Amino acid sequence: EEGTAYEMKLTLKDPDGGDAEKTVTAATRAEPVLPKDGRVRYVAPGDGGGTGAVNDPFKGLTAADAAAQPGDVFNVAPGTYKGTWTVTKSGAAGKPIVWLGPKDGSAVIDGDGAQRGIDAMGLSHVWFWRLSVQNAEYAVVAHKSSYIVMRYCRVSDTDFGFTATDNPMKGNVVMDNVFDGWVPWTIDDKRVCYPDTIFRFAGKRYDVTDILAVNVSGEGTVVAFNRMKAWGDGIHGSGNQPKCANDFYNNEISECGDDGIECDAGAQNIRCFSNRITNCFQGVSAQPVYGGPCYIFRNVLYNMNHCPFKLENNPHGVLLINN
Repeated sequence: EEGTAYEMKLTLKDPDGGDAEKTVTAATRAEPVLPKDGRVRYVAPGDGGGTGAVNDPFKGLTAADAAAQPGDVFNVAPGTYKGTWTVTKSGAAGKPIVWLGPKDGSAVIDGDGAQRGIDAMGLSHVWFWRLSVQNAEYAVVAHKSSYIVMRYCRVSDTDFGFTATDNPMKGNVVMDNVFDGWVPWTIDDKRVCYPDTIFRFAGKRYDVTDILAVNVSGEGTVVAFNRMKAWGDGIHGSGNQPKCANDFYNNEISECGDDGIECDAGAQNIRCFSNRITNCFQGVSAQPVYGGPCYIFRNVLYNMNHCPFKLENNPHGVLLINN
């Protein structure tokens, strides 16, 4: 059951002696839900000022972030917030700082052509909820951050969606988002995919293997229930370690020039299940997995150009079940 503590008995038996038995407690996680008891504050587009009250909102996200404290829920008003938004304040366990946009996604973080839309590095317990991010090279960058939640957001006009590959990181969650890519399915009636990964589009030179909806490492990372279309990779496997206890499930991924999902460089307990992958070069990659187990099960793959499963570079501990 989710959100439940369990008592577990561990038994070690050594034929040479030194047997041991220990009882420990561990808890399962729960899906993030909006806190009901947080202090509610308000943000509107602007360049500074405001108290955060409903009739005197903070003017701009930078002003709101400067005043943020654990447990705050910021209602982000509709409108366009231009330029890179650098988030500096962390929440705490049980008291996340929540940045909550309207249900229609009309609070838009527009990077204005900068490298990053949202810079959320070195933080913990910060949630981005129902925001739209566009017009930047990277939509969200969360290196060295833990317990970041990105949920019900929409990403468009970027080369990278959610990026968090620089450890240490734990417990990041990317759920229920829409990642609208731009990689063309064909150019001059030729598929944009390996071995011709370099292509020109709209006057620029690109490598399809470097255009990624989600690129993650860390421990306990969850990527689930997202829609990803027209990228190089839907979910990219960062090589940075540690990379363990990660879950990729119930994602809808299509029209990717390279891989639908990469479990690449996974170490222990990588779980990839119940995803649907359509019209991609390759379905699920495990190139390689370092020992595993890496569980790949109950996925549906249709029209892969090259192969449904890429098991190259000597992966160890991959289990393919009921796909």
